[in-house]
Amino acid sequence: MTLFYLTPLIIDNEQMFLGSSDKVYVIDKVEGNPTKINGHSVWAAVWSAPFPFSLVFLSKFGNRDLNTRTATAIDAQTNPFCAAGMHLPNASYAVFGGNTAVGPVGDNSYPGSTPQFDPTYKNYDGTRAIRVITSCDGDVNAAPCSWYDEANGLQMAKHRWYPAAEPLANGTVVLIGGFTAGGYINRQLPNIDPAYENGQAEPTYEFFPPTGQAPQVMQFMVKTSGLNSYALTYLMPSGKMFVQANYSTSYVDPLPPIDLHLLTAAIQFFGITTPIPRLRSLTCPVKLFGFTLRQERM
Repeated sequence: MTLFYLTPLIIDNEQMFLGSSDKVYVIDKVEGNPTKINGHSVWAAVWSAPFPFSLVFLSKFGNRDLNTRTATAIDAQTNPFCAAGMHLPNASYAVFGGNTAVGPVGDNSYPGSTPQFDPTYKNYDGTRAIRVITSCDGDVNAAPCSWYDEANGLQMAKHRWYPAAEPLANGTVVLIGGFTAGGYINRQLPNIDPAYENGQAEPTYEFFPPTGQAPQVMQFMVKTSGLNSYALTYLMPSGKMFVQANYSTSYVDPLPPIDLHLLTAAIQFFGITTPIPRLRSLTCPVKLFGFTLRQERM
């Protein structure tokens, strides 16, 4: 077993995804990273790794080649902090939503900074943003290998921070829930508005590419009000979707609830589907890991 420690640091791996057999893309939240590109701190990078290798330690690395230990920054425009991401049928990857624009200290307290744009970090509001990249060999900061990330370009119908994204059998991606802006728990107490939490919650779902249908309220997100950030979603072989958040599960027809109050935030809870045990099997095991015990308060 070979273990590679990848240094120096460029950005934190707040999100990462495999773009091709030798490229891993990494996205950070907007913050004051020391590496700069086009006059602002970097919050996106690509790591090129020659295969085969046996094990890579992926922690706070950005992009670096295993042989040269170098890093390549990618320019980005909108704040992708706590966005959702999913592979598309054409092998591109899309990142949906995120946080508002922020400046130093992670807010808009510096002069000229607004939730729409921050002049210090030069980032735009990402709560409705749709960013797309197609992995290819070439300059990662020039078409066709660069991010499509435009402040007023491709956008979702709703603002979504901590949403879920799940591909469907027809190739579309369903985008579920989220908060309307940065915040930890989209919940007001007492919980008298479980659907919208006085404007903090977004309990709807929509599709990418857009279908022309207006976003619809997902009752599961109302039921799991406040503790449903990054709801866990899995398309099953049957075509139905398994969804878990808070202490509830749904599989079109309700499943028995898990007897724990689970806060499905990325720092505390995650799940995976394990390999289907046999060809054409309709059994798809789902494993859930980690949780936070909470007392229900109304």
